[in-house]
Order: sequence, then C-alpha cells, then structure tokens
Amino acid sequence: MFKTIKAKVFFFVFLLVSGTAFLFSLFTTDVMEKHLMKEILQRTELLARSLSASASYHFISKDMLGLDHTIFHAKEKHPDIESIALVDKNWNILAHTDIEKNGMRFIKSPGNDVKHTEDLIIRKVESGYEITSPLTFANQNLGYLVLKINASSILAAEKRMKKNILIIFTVILALAGAITIALSTIITRPVNNLIKGIEALRYNKIEGPLPVYSNDELGKLTQHFNELVNTVTIQQESIKYYAIQLEESFISTVKVLAAAIDARDPFTMGHSSRVATLSSRLGEKMGLNKAELEDLEISCMFHDIGKLRIPDAILLKKGSLDTAEYREIMKHPEYGAEILRRAPTLHKYMPAVLHHHEWYNGKGYPYGLRAKEIPISASIIAVADAFDAMTSSRPYRKGLSLKDAFDELSYWSGKQFDPDIVKILLELLRKEGRTIFKHKQERLTI
Repeated sequence: MFKTIKAKVFFFVFLLVSGTAFLFSLFTTDVMEKHLMKEILQRTELLARSLSASASYHFISKDMLGLDHTIFHAKEKHPDIESIALVDKNWNILAHTDIEKNGMRFIKSPGNDVKHTEDLIIRKVESGYEITSPLTFANQNLGYLVLKINASSILAAEKRMKKNILIIFTVILALAGAITIALSTIITRPVNNLIKGIEALRYNKIEGPLPVYSNDELGKLTQHFNELVNTVTIQQESIKYYAIQLEESFISTVKVLAAAIDARDPFTMGHSSRVATLSSRLGEKMGLNKAELEDLEISCMFHDIGKLRIPDAILLKKGSLDTAEYREIMKHPEYGAEILRRAPTLHKYMPAVLHHHEWYNGKGYPYGLRAKEIPISASIIAVADAFDAMTSSRPYRKGLSLKDAFDELSYWSGKQFDPDIVKILLELLRKEGRTIFKHKQERLTI
C-alpha cells in the first residue's frame, strides 16, 4: 500500500495525532457541555431561589403588584427565561409573565427530572428546563415558583463552543500535518541518501561521502557507510591494479601460447598474430566495440590451439593429406574448444575457436552452420585466417600475391566466406594493405 518510508511515517504519525486530537476534542466537548450545563443550572438554581425568597415576601403580604414586578423584572433581566409563574399550593396561577394565564391552573410540561430535592426540582422539558422552587415563609409552604428556561441560549453557547473546538481541531490537524511532513523528511532524508549512495556504489558512481545530518542511529549508519565506501574504493583500486596486471599477464601468456603453436611449423610462424591484426582491423570497420575487439584478438590467438592435439606426422606432413589425416586435421576446432572448456574464464572464446571453419553456405565444419548462424567473430577469423594462409609460403607452394589472394577470396565470397566481410577486406587492403602486411613488399593494386 505504501511504497516509501516517508509515506508510512506520514500516515501513521498523522493518524496517531489526528486520532488523538479527535478523541481529545470529543472529550473536551463532553466536559465543556457538562460544565456549561452545570453553570447554567447553577445560575438558574440561584435565580430560582432568589426569586422564591423575594416572591415569598410579596406573597405573604398579598402584594400582587410586587409579585408581578418581581417576575417581569427577572424575565427582562434574563433573556433566556421563557416564563415565570407563581402558583398557590393547589397550582393555581397567581402571577405569570404571560398575563393571560393569570387565574388559570398551572399544567406542568412533560419531561424528566434532572435534579429533585426538597427545595428544588429541575426538569428537562422539550423547550429547555423547568425549575420548580417552593415559596416558604416561617417553614410554611405558600405555593411554588416555576421558572422555565429556553434552551436556545444553551444551544447557542454549545454551538459557539463546538465551533471553537472545530477551529482548534483544524489548527491541530494542520500543525500535525506540517510536523509529520517535517518529521518524515528528517527521518527519510538520510535513508534516501543511503539508497542513492548504495545505487551509486553499485554502479561505481560514488562522487564523495554522504552528508551526515545528525548524531543519532541514522547519522552513525551514514558514517559507517562512508567508511565502507572508502574501504571499498581503496580495495577497488587495488583490485583494478591487480586486474590490469593479471590481464596483461594473461594476454602475454596467450601470445606465448599462440607463438608456441605457430612454432611447431616454422612456415606458420607469426600466423596467429597476423590473423589477430587483420581481424581487429576488420572488426573495427564492422563497428565492434572495444570489449568485443579485445575478445576477438584473444580468440585469434586461440583459434588454432586445437592443433596441439594433432600429431606432428600430420601437421608437418610435406605432401598431401589422405582422407583419414584430413579428417583428423578437421577436428582441431573441436579440440581447441575442448581445451578452452576446461577453464571457465576462457569459455567466451569458444564460439570463435569452434566455428572459424564454418562456411557461409553451410558446407563447413564441424556443425555445418550457415550465414548469420555463424558467430561474427568466427566469420571474421575465417576470412583473416584464409587470407594469411594464402599469402604465406609453404614447402609445397609459394604464397600468393595480395591481389591473387584477394581474387581467391572474392571467388569464395558468399560460398565459404561472408560477402560483407570480404567487401570490407577489399576496402581495407586498398588503403592499408602494405601497412597491415609488412612481410609483403608488393604494392596492392586492386
């Protein structure tokens, strides 16, 4: 659901703060409502008791004008009073703020008692509260004062209170959101930097130590990461140095091995090196990248390694080979691949070694691959190998001139050799023939 730590921190902290604020607002509202109700009821109770004491004096002296003045003055002074009634013991109205009800029998409004004592009864009725207080004088019950409070003032006070609480709750939510965003940013900033640092380390693109924003656990983790990067960088430099040394040693070993293979036959001395030179130039013209050219060059050095398993009687035979001998010499690509297979680091050179005698038309060996089925490195080596063989002298024949050799390659283009590679070779020899083949002195005019 949440894909980032920042989103998780924001959600849970905001949920915690907003939930706490909401519960607090409910609790506050309930407490304030109860407090407001208590204050109103206390005020009303005091008013009722005060009016009862005053009315009792006018009641005992039969001062009806005083009674009217008392209740009307109280209603005028307190707008939330809906009505005031003074009744005798039989609940006949003696004085009422609604003059038309004077002389009528008082009827209690339906409701529930909120407070009931000997000297005060508070009832919750539909429109508000009805407070009944006895009129006494010298412990003699004269009648009752009935005070009715309109709930609109209470509701208005509650509304104002709830509005204020809502405003406070909204402010708290806004502050909670801002604080949560700031908190999640503070927490996730070093984490995001560590993620970026790990990605940079993964792709070897570290530009410097990560900034440390605090001294807490995340700060210490960042410091440890910087120390780790420093250690890894030092080790990488050492590994790079030794890798270069190892690579140079490996290439030197390959060249020595290739020279040893060529040395078995004095007439093929330098063959692998020349094939590697020509193949590299062909590969450049064909757009191979640096790594591919390096692999191609080493493949050229290995391309005849399988001849180590060919007996000298066959390999150095001066006359023509018989069928059995020819079949044995045809196995040298497979022998070479088998030798390379024993070392996992040399496996990438196997395709070129195994298939450099495949033909473009599918009539080559060992598997009869054709056209684009043949690895491009093998097709390049096939052309370079054949061209060098044609131009090198043997005991039984003199090497061909560059022109004759190229004519021969042109004839077999599209049959034995990839026509695109042959075409590139022609362009290369026209421009750099004597540079590439320094052992050939004639000028190439094609």
